[in-house]
Amino acid sequence: MQALNSHFLSVLQDRMEYRAIRKHAFLLKAGQVCRELFFIRSGLVLSYYREKDTEISACFMKENDWLLSIESFYEQTPAREYFQALEDTQVYAITRPQLQHALQDHPALQHFERLLTQHYYQDWNQQLLATRLQSARYRQDWLLHQHPDLLKRVPAKYLASWLGMAEVTFSKIRTARARAG
Repeated sequence: MQALNSHFLSVLQDRMEYRAIRKHAFLLKAGQVCRELFFIRSGLVLSYYREKDTEISACFMKENDWLLSIESFYEQTPAREYFQALEDTQVYAITRPQLQHALQDHPALQHFERLLTQHYYQDWNQQLLATRLQSARYRQDWLLHQHPDLLKRVPAKYLASWLGMAEVTFSKIRTARARAG
């Protein structure tokens, strides 16, 4: 993945704009149209949905990840999700027209765009299977083994939501695991 990102970035970099995003700031809010694709140079971003008064964590994107609201970006329709920085974050942004021009100017990039899409789809599918179809203990074990860095970087309430459990359940399992060794 790193080599793929490096090649994709090397071609796009002269068309991308650097931005420093402060902790808690939004890159996108529900109802806005996603007009940019972001590459996260450093930091951490939470993608979430709001259902009534509840925030539902969808995913966490961190260093070397690409971030966009897929439907909103490609269809130019209002986004359903929010993107909020959980840490001070540095990103490179490219607009949809700039990306389209780059893909036309460099046809080989279309292959890399497809590989990136495939990678994120597979990652999303594995995440869905692990976080929605398993027991609460299994979900937390999966988090511990697949994304241990998130345990140190993300507040428990967001992790619990992402794993589809109440924060109290998440904390009880975490406490029991710590006592067990």
